[in-house]
Amino acid sequence: MSEQIIKDLEKIDSAFKAIKTNYESNWQDTAKYFRPTKTDISQKKTDGDQQDVFTLFDSVSYVALNNFANILNGTLTNKATPWFDLKVEDDEIAEDDEVLKYLADTTKKIWNELYNSKSNFENAHQENLKDFGCFGNCAMKIEEGKSSIINFSSLHIRTYNIGQNEEGKVDTVVISQEMTAQQIITKFQEGGQISENIKKAGENEPNKKFEIKLYVTPRKDRDPTKIDSGNMPYDVFFFFSFFYLFLCSLFVELDPCRDSLPDTVVFWKLTKHQIIVTGK
Repeated sequence: MSEQIIKDLEKIDSAFKAIKTNYESNWQDTAKYFRPTKTDISQKKTDGDQQDVFTLFDSVSYVALNNFANILNGTLTNKATPWFDLKVEDDEIAEDDEVLKYLADTTKKIWNELYNSKSNFENAHQENLKDFGCFGNCAMKIEEGKSSIINFSSLHIRTYNIGQNEEGKVDTVVISQEMTAQQIITKFQEGGQISENIKKAGENEPNKKFEIKLYVTPRKDRDPTKIDSGNMPYDVFFFFSFFYLFLCSLFVELDPCRDSLPDTVVFWKLTKHQIIVTGK
């Protein structure tokens, strides 16, 4: 990764942080009453610090948020009722029996993976619904799993920044998380470039934490008629610094030649959802 790219990414992150600062104090105050386990937005807490949990004398707000999340889950994404389907954009084959059968089978497979107990979807989804009710924003990280095909994890609102294009659609995401040296080595040892200081920490201090940033930005130079890895709609960068499909603006395309799962950030639109399969 060139120094210029790193500088450009850091500028993006700094600009997002400046905008987000205006909201963080309000989120911090709101979290004290609705999400007491997430009161480390504008102030960092030590691991295991539950001070704000014990200063919450009335549980009305906490229970109300849980009820809100349960109602959304029961009405929009009820496990007992199919709440999404697949279709193709090409009208010429949209009613073809073989195509419809393929889409129905694929929908069933996606459903089974979502509700596979090892995918963590239900837990992450419930956390996101609570964040949506408390902060008005939520994000879910979707990546390849070890014990399941896909693994879902809810992101703390402190850990991600987002940017929108001229149409108000999310097109840029910066995720900042802490990982231990051992976690970094385990996750990125295949095909990843791990710095010597992290390797050394993995040997001597495996629980030492490092900040990792993931940048997802629109690719400026690409040929949309090509579907190779050099012409994907988005660039993805992991930067080690010493670093749900339910969007109001769905910005991730399903590219048939992408080797890794897409990184998505989510805003919520309170309607049933239909996934459009792009690519042929």
